[in-house]
Amino acid sequence: MTSNDSRDVRQHREDNGVPSVVVVGAGLAGLCCAWRLQRAGFDVEVLEAAPHVGGRLRTQRVGGFLVEPGIASFTSHDRSLHSVVNHVELASKVRSVSRFPDAVTHAGTIAALRPVDDPLLFRSQSLSAVDVVRLLRLRIEWMRWRKELAFAPVHGPVGAGRQAQTSNGYARLEAQSLSSYLDQIIGTALRKKIVAPLVSHALGLDAEKISAAYLLVLINRVAGARPQYLAGGLDQVTTRLAAQLPVRTCCEVTSLETQSDGARVRYRVGDREGSVVADSVVVALPGTRVADICPKITPSERGFFEDVRYARSIDVHLMLREPTNIPYRSICFPRRRGLGLYGVQVADVKSGAVPVDAGMLRATLGEATTERAWQASDAEIETLVRDDLSITPIGHVASSRTLVNRHSAIAPVFYPSYLARLARFNGRLDRTPRLAFCGDYLVGNGAEAALTSGMRAASQIAHGLA
Repeated sequence: MTSNDSRDVRQHREDNGVPSVVVVGAGLAGLCCAWRLQRAGFDVEVLEAAPHVGGRLRTQRVGGFLVEPGIASFTSHDRSLHSVVNHVELASKVRSVSRFPDAVTHAGTIAALRPVDDPLLFRSQSLSAVDVVRLLRLRIEWMRWRKELAFAPVHGPVGAGRQAQTSNGYARLEAQSLSSYLDQIIGTALRKKIVAPLVSHALGLDAEKISAAYLLVLINRVAGARPQYLAGGLDQVTTRLAAQLPVRTCCEVTSLETQSDGARVRYRVGDREGSVVADSVVVALPGTRVADICPKITPSERGFFEDVRYARSIDVHLMLREPTNIPYRSICFPRRRGLGLYGVQVADVKSGAVPVDAGMLRATLGEATTERAWQASDAEIETLVRDDLSITPIGHVASSRTLVNRHSAIAPVFYPSYLARLARFNGRLDRTPRLAFCGDYLVGNGAEAALTSGMRAASQIAHGLA
C-alpha cells in the first residue's frame, strides 16, 4: 500500500462513518462472514470471480431432478448451520433422513448398518460378534480422547480458535495415519470392511490419508446426530445470504496488500482492472489459492498455506426412469480390484429430489480412479460408473440422463500432523495486519465447517477493528 492508499482508507471511513471490509470469495464461508459483519454494523462488500455465488454449494435442476453435486446434507448437531438457516427463514425446509440407514456391500449383498443408540455400535449381517467387540474398542478409544478432542483446533464454538492443550499421547495420535491406527485398534479386516468405506465415501477421499485424531474428531461431531437435508437444495442458504449483501460477481481478485492502517484489493472484471480500499480484508478462498493473491503474508502464514491440501473428486448423477427401491441413504463399497467407486448416495430418500415414479443415484469415484479419469470425456466416465455398478449388488442401472461433475477441490485433507500445524497457525504471533482467513480447511469438512470458519473470521475482524 502507498500513502495515497492510506488516505483513501481514511477518507472512505470518514465518508461512511463505519469501518469497511472486503470479503474475497462468495462461497458459504465468505457469505456467512460478510453477513455477520454487516449485521454487526460494518460496511461490507463481497468480490467473487465466478458468475454465481455459492462456490462448491450449488444445486442444478435437470428435468424435475434436484442435483446437488457439492455438499448436500448436514446433521442435527450443526449449530452454526441451523442458526443461519433460522435467520434466513429456511427452518421449515429442514428434513430428516434418519430412518434410512447407511449400508455396505458384503459377500455379494447389501448389509445395512443400523446404529444401536451409539455412533460406533451397529446391528448388521456383515458384522460378527468379534467385529462388534472390536468396534467397541474404537468406542473406548473415542471416550478416552473425548476431553482432549474438545480442544482440537477444528472443534469448539464460534470464536474458539483456541490453542490446543493436548498431551504427548494425543500428539502421537494426531501424527499417526488412520490406517495404522485402526489396524492396531480394530484390525485390518474390519478397517477395510466397514470403517474405511464409510469414511472414504463421507469425505470423498481415501480414509488412509487422514490422521487418526481427525477420525475421532469426526466421530465427536456426529455422535448421536440425525442426518438432515434442506428441501430444495442447500444452496438456498447462500442465495438468501447473498440477497442481503453487496456482491460483485465475475470480479476476479488478482492481489491484495494490507498494512497497519488498511488494505487495497486489486481485481479484474473482463478486460478492465480496478481496485478497492478497505479497513480490513477477509480471504474466503480454498487454502491452496491464498498465497497466490496475498504476496506479502508473513513467512509462517505462507508456510502453512503451502501445506494445505485438497482432494479432487468426480461424481456422476444417474437419473433413473423408475424408483431405485433402495431403502438406504447411501451404500459404501469396500475397496476391491476392478471397482473404482467409493459408493452411491440414494436421492430417492429426499422428498422432492426426484420426479414421481423416478429415481436417482449419485456415484462417487474413488481417489485413484478420479486421477486416472480426470481428463476423460463425460461419456467415458459414465461408462466406467455403469460398468462398476454392474459388478456390485446394485447391478445394471438404466438411466434416462446422467450428469458428470468434476471438483478440483472437493474437500480439505486433514492428513497426519495437519491438526498440529493448524493449531500453530491459529496461535501464531506474526500475523499480517488487517487480514483474516476463512474456509473449511481451517475447521473441517462440510457446510458446518465452512459456516463456523466464516463466523470465526467475522469475530476476528470485528475485534481487530473495535
